[in-house]
Amino acid sequence: MSAVSFESWGSADTIGPSCQTLRFGDFRVGVDFGAAVKGEQRAPIINGRLDALFVTHGHMDHHGMVPCALREWPNLRVWATFETKRFMAWAWDDQLRICATDGKEPPFTRAEADLALRRTRAMSVGTTIQLAEDLTVTPYYAGHILGAVSLLFCYRGEYIFVTGDIGLLDHWFVPRAQPPTLDRCALLVRESTYAGLRWEQARDEIEDDLVGSILEVLCGGGRVVIPTLAIDRMPNICQILRQSCIGKDWPVWVTGGVEPTNIYARLAPEAAWLGTVNRFRSSWHEREVMWSGKPLVVIASSGMVMPHTPSHRWVTSVIQDLRSAIFMVNYQDPTAPGGLILKSKLGERIELEPGSGRTRQRLCAVRRFDLSTHAKEDEMAELERMLNPDLIAHVHGEGDRIQAFIDAQTSGPQRVRTRVGQEIKL
Repeated sequence: MSAVSFESWGSADTIGPSCQTLRFGDFRVGVDFGAAVKGEQRAPIINGRLDALFVTHGHMDHHGMVPCALREWPNLRVWATFETKRFMAWAWDDQLRICATDGKEPPFTRAEADLALRRTRAMSVGTTIQLAEDLTVTPYYAGHILGAVSLLFCYRGEYIFVTGDIGLLDHWFVPRAQPPTLDRCALLVRESTYAGLRWEQARDEIEDDLVGSILEVLCGGGRVVIPTLAIDRMPNICQILRQSCIGKDWPVWVTGGVEPTNIYARLAPEAAWLGTVNRFRSSWHEREVMWSGKPLVVIASSGMVMPHTPSHRWVTSVIQDLRSAIFMVNYQDPTAPGGLILKSKLGERIELEPGSGRTRQRLCAVRRFDLSTHAKEDEMAELERMLNPDLIAHVHGEGDRIQAFIDAQTSGPQRVRTRVGQEIKL
């Protein structure tokens, strides 16, 4: 298969922004074209032409710069699932709004975002797409979040499987991935967010621990702030608390993430009730509740507590309260405000607005609950057995962790820690 090669142009040995390419003879396919979750917003830089682009799911680090891709390659063909297109529309609109609020130049215009949505074709799980005479791609359900897919490429009888972000455990509203079983796979491009790590607790035990910890804070007269990703994690936290009946005895508020939650309410099985979650009537109402100091739970976007977001407002209001708590439920970039809070010690002063010089003393409790929908090594080992790959390219994970995992393997398929721009030939 010397006519096939793989390159990573983003998230090669980091977590996001994601961008991978596969070359099949003269035809080149991109998988994701993401944006950074913080810092400079720029498009991935790819050497050469791109003929087709597949967006695996609705997180910004996988689709955030798709409008820029169409600016670079006007004839580019783009595919995403119906659910992912809904998330893309919301996220690009939110990105433009934030840039306008911060007085920053957006990476693309409103017209470019609208064009990208019109140009993105809807793909369906299990429906094969003919890309070229001897090249097809079939999307497979990936778990992770609503509408996420993995991709199976078939070129001249050989298979290449790209996981995207994948989860092989059921969670609320989103069942586990359903990858194919193959006799042989020439290349597996697998996400490695948790390479080498295994679950320390069962998911239901983690959920019970979260509920118990919330109740402990509320009974002590404190407030609980849960910063969370708006897509998938917010609906999941809402469902966990609904099942616990906490809302019958204490107020549970949801702020931010309106459209992603509504997308789940409209499209996810058994999620219609999410359209009725308890939301503030206005910014004044939110401030009134915030200043009351009464025990409550607030589920707030963004998950990394970025400035000018609901979670940042609420974290700021409770961080110096001994009775209260901040409970993290998703990955934290160590340099983002959420990451700084998570690794801080009680009494330490934290700069919640990087570069401002203003700090606050952290007096509240801080804990992390591992409710990730990324597969860990238990699940990835199962996936590898199903696919039987000759070669595995690890992407979308911390480089040192990936290297340690590769070094620990004494048998099995060949593994490669990818680097940005490095060509891997089959």
